[in-house]
Amino acid sequence: MSCRLRDLALCGTMRRASYLVLSFNTKFMPVRHLATAVGKTKQGDDLPTFQYVGRKPRRKDRVFVWGYSYTGALGIPSFVVPDTGRKKPKQYQLTPYRLDMDEKISSAACGYGFTLLSSKTSDVTKVWGMGLNKDSQIGFHRSRRDRIFSIGNNSYGQCARKIVEGEIYSESQLIHRVNRFESRVVQVECGQDHSLFRTEQGEVYSCGWGADGQTGLGHYNVSSKPMKLSGDLAGVNVVQVATYGDSCLAVSSEGNVYGWGNSEYLQFASITDLAQVNVPRLLPFQNVGKVKQVVCGGTSCALLNG
Repeated sequence: MSCRLRDLALCGTMRRASYLVLSFNTKFMPVRHLATAVGKTKQGDDLPTFQYVGRKPRRKDRVFVWGYSYTGALGIPSFVVPDTGRKKPKQYQLTPYRLDMDEKISSAACGYGFTLLSSKTSDVTKVWGMGLNKDSQIGFHRSRRDRIFSIGNNSYGQCARKIVEGEIYSESQLIHRVNRFESRVVQVECGQDHSLFRTEQGEVYSCGWGADGQTGLGHYNVSSKPMKLSGDLAGVNVVQVATYGDSCLAVSSEGNVYGWGNSEYLQFASITDLAQVNVPRLLPFQNVGKVKQVVCGGTSCALLNG
């Protein structure tokens, strides 16, 4: 190697789990050639080797990784979970691949299926881990994917927590964790004073101000706890919800549209003459085909069909 090597770590077996992490001072370019010498012939001379040659070197710390990637030890997420539909998971990275890091890495070490990187700063030494963690070898990390948090004005329970009379919301730093869902929440929509939650099972929950029926819970009261909607949505797999002001819409996997809430401007005139609808109702649109997406405005609604 003609570049200056800062740190090298190698472990594992050549059959499966070997990988290498390097930190260089310079840029490098791979040059492939055959390992042959003039006048000499040995078994394996036809095998390719790689030489990494610095060109216009500049002092800059960089990290390069290669080897077995299925464990995530190389720190490249797209190798394990492709970021586009055309890519496939990558089992091996056969040549050095640059690992982008915002911090200046000062040391690297490899375990069996995991990697540790460290960075020295003026106040603290930071450590990063990637790869296998079945034995907590890269530390304890609590998953947050199933958590929903709310912040802001909760005068009507729209933040899904108990209403506190006289609470001051200006410059409030209160962050509330929202529970009470039977499955993972995949969409949250905020109205003027109410909130909608859609789960991965296609169910819809709501809380907040209900004077116009916008919570869809069958009443016009305030609700500070997320409750599951029923009405015409009972047993329906909802794939999208939308709300703005006090009107709400939902789209099912079959392409049907459901509405509830304020109908002062005839948003739901296809089903009622009333100004408020407090339970989800199927909107019987004709000649529009399968609906893919809906939106709510202050006084109107729109849909996109397939």
